[in-house]
Amino acid sequence: MTGFTDLLTETEFKTKVIDLAHVRGWTSTVWDRFWAKVDTSGDCWEWTAGTTVRGGYGWFNTGSAPMVAYRVAWLFLRGDIPSGLELDHLCRNVLCVNPNHLEPVTHAENVRRGASPRIQASRRGTCQRGHLRSESVLRRGTNQVVYCKPCRREKRSAERASR
Repeated sequence: MTGFTDLLTETEFKTKVIDLAHVRGWTSTVWDRFWAKVDTSGDCWEWTAGTTVRGGYGWFNTGSAPMVAYRVAWLFLRGDIPSGLELDHLCRNVLCVNPNHLEPVTHAENVRRGASPRIQASRRGTCQRGHLRSESVLRRGTNQVVYCKPCRREKRSAERASR
């Protein structure tokens, strides 16, 4: 069981897996099918089977319901995800199922850590097109951008030109 020893002893590991499988109604074949699709040779344990259309996350059918693969790995090796939290990939590799690379966080924190163009622009202090944030209109009492004035001017100008 290379790669798992830093989490649990082999006896604890087998006991926990059997207990979790029974609680969820999963058979030992679910365990075998899941880990047959994981490459644990590197630091990131890469999911090698099917992925979701949106986001490229690993996808696994437990028999009772399809789930993203990293959640299945977390449930197998760590137990339930704390209520109100979701798992964030610290390694930023969406195919990684290594629980050491996952952290339960709030949705807001997970979004703040994200890599979407809007989040990256916000970190730079610009809109997605590179205009300074100081030229944006902010929602009253917050730091949330409602719209970017230069982008709005460009959009309106293009609309007028197309008439």
